[in-house]
Amino acid sequence: MSDSPLDQVTAIKIDVEGYDKIALEQILDTLPDHSQLEMVAFEYDPAVANLWNTIKRARSLGFEVYLLQGTYDLQHYVLQHDLGPLARLNAPPTEFSDVLFLREPMGVSA
Repeated sequence: MSDSPLDQVTAIKIDVEGYDKIALEQILDTLPDHSQLEMVAFEYDPAVANLWNTIKRARSLGFEVYLLQGTYDLQHYVLQHDLGPLARLNAPPTEFSDVLFLREPMGVSA
């Protein structure tokens, strides 16, 4: 294991106002170096070109992809580990949506 503090990261919440795709790509590019990562939460913007392709790439790296019901908050989701109801995301959302990448499925609704 490396001495990098990033090797200890298990969850990331992205809130970068329109730059989510860039942040997600950087995370996925460095994922082999930081294999402890289990969860990434971000806002899906249907106007961002090729964001769905980034989601498909995350799936190929072992993440399940879910739509979060309602809004998320760092304290609630990351610190309390209470994700509430999740719905598997099988197609690009048509509106702004909160999305979660998880390495292990949790509380999935049909």
